[in-house]
Amino acid sequence: MTIRYRVCSSKICRPSVDNEPCFIRYKILSCSLKKIFKLFLTATHLADIKNLDDQTDKRFGILSPIKNIIKYEIKNRDAGPINIQTFLIVNRATIQEENPILQNFEIPSIEQIQNLKANFKKEIGKNNCIKL
Repeated sequence: MTIRYRVCSSKICRPSVDNEPCFIRYKILSCSLKKIFKLFLTATHLADIKNLDDQTDKRFGILSPIKNIIKYEIKNRDAGPINIQTFLIVNRATIQEENPILQNFEIPSIEQIQNLKANFKKEIGKNNCIKL
């Protein structure tokens, strides 16, 4: 039986300006003979506490409707991350009108778009020809 203790290493919970660390702690029990793992948690993530304090709905990552728009731009126009980000900024009002859920949505960073594009290209494989 092996016991391991871990602290939160999430980018979201990293110490803020106040330098307060995340309160979450993990205790992991593992048995290599029976291949059994048990995970125990204590406390609450710092990000969850801050969200409760702000009373706002903070979403992390790219929302699904925005992902679909980005995937469409990649597949049909083979657009790069900067072009996609510019497209989202220029057409923000139109996107919000078509989908009311996306009111005041956050524009993804270029790094997020690059990661999504790389994963999407792997997903579709060689089916990435440009349609005219």
